[in-house]
Amino acid sequence: MRIESTPDAAAVPAALQQGDLSGLSPEAMRQLIFGTPDKAVFTLADYAIQREIGRGGCGAVYLANPKAGGNPVAVKLMLSRAQADARAIDHFKREMQVIAGLKHPNIVRFLDSGSDQGTFFFVMEYCDGGSLADVAKACGGTIPPDVLMPWALLALDGLAAAHKEGFVHRDIKPQNILLHRNRAKISDFGLAKNFQKAGLSGMSMTGNYAGTPVFMPPEQITNFKYVKPVSDVWSFAASLYQLLTGKFPYRFDPKRDPIDIILNENPVPIRDRMPGLTKDIAAVIDKALVRNPKDRFPDAGKLLASLPKPRP
Repeated sequence: MRIESTPDAAAVPAALQQGDLSGLSPEAMRQLIFGTPDKAVFTLADYAIQREIGRGGCGAVYLANPKAGGNPVAVKLMLSRAQADARAIDHFKREMQVIAGLKHPNIVRFLDSGSDQGTFFFVMEYCDGGSLADVAKACGGTIPPDVLMPWALLALDGLAAAHKEGFVHRDIKPQNILLHRNRAKISDFGLAKNFQKAGLSGMSMTGNYAGTPVFMPPEQITNFKYVKPVSDVWSFAASLYQLLTGKFPYRFDPKRDPIDIILNENPVPIRDRMPGLTKDIAAVIDKALVRNPKDRFPDAGKLLASLPKPRP
């Protein structure tokens, strides 16, 4: 996602630059990443929209206040690029209601949905700490392992719960791991996939892929309709790799199609990029990034169990 108001690295406190976030309250983190809220820009159904806080391939995300009062929420506007019949729209809404049944403290809560003149919107729990991508940017591009890994374990706990329920995310990336009150939460379960499946994205289900390519395993590009939890494992490990090293797992060549590289090359071992990373963490990340899905951890639960835990 593109964050509208991110502080210049020079303005970030030295403690944050060094990865010490313990002294920052949730409100301070929110102000650091997003700035100060503006007055309502417009209203949508029962929500007063405050400002844009992110943007992705399917639409934009806004901070909003419910007109009836209560905590701020995040409203995601899904921008339709194609006409769809009523049956497709109803199917999309039903799919999202199923996802709304995912209840876990480390999964962003789905609160409400609706449509207005062809624009679909979804209301989700607002996470005031931003995303791991935001934190990495504020810290100069990477997050130290001792800061990142406790958050990673929490997010993996949420992803593992979803995998147990039979859900596959399909778009795990740093922008979709949000922080809220000392918790890391997985966001955007199924939004992109179901939006495309309903024919609302302007792309067909054949010859296209759903997700963010640099965080996708090869099998998701070639056959994304049938991806399994093991594909989310690859994406989560790729996210950790990028947050720790500031680089993507592949050695991309500007003269080559990046999809060709993903389909035909092997990831660079993480300690080649970050020699100081402990061997136990590196071994788990490298195993999760192997090309053959059968040689990876089969789901987030197994990945979670294999990562070293912080000492009490």
